[in-house]
Amino acid sequence: MKGDYILYVILAILAILFWNEKGSWLFAGYNTMSDKEKQKYNHKKLCRIMSCCVGIVDILLIISHIMSDNENLENIFTILGIIVVIVTVILANTVCRKK
Repeated sequence: MKGDYILYVILAILAILFWNEKGSWLFAGYNTMSDKEKQKYNHKKLCRIMSCCVGIVDILLIISHIMSDNENLENIFTILGIIVVIVTVILANTVCRKK
C-alpha cells in the first residue's frame, strides 16, 4: 500500500510542475512538434489544463482509496477518471489552440 501513497505524491508534484509551466516536456507529442507547430498552441493554457487533469485524477484516486470498501464507488471513480482524461484531450486540442 506504500506504492499508492507514492503515486499520490508523484501526481501532486506533477500537477504543481504543470501549473508552473515546468513539466511540459512530459506532454506526449508536444516535444516532437516543430517550433512552428508548437506556436499553434497556447503553452500556458496547455500546462494549466494538464495540471487540472492530473490534480483531479489524483484527488479521485485518493478518494477512491479512502472509500475502497465499496466496490461500486471504486467503479464510479474509475469512470470519472476516464471522463476527465477524455475531456482533457478534447480541451487540449480545442481551447489551447491559438486562433
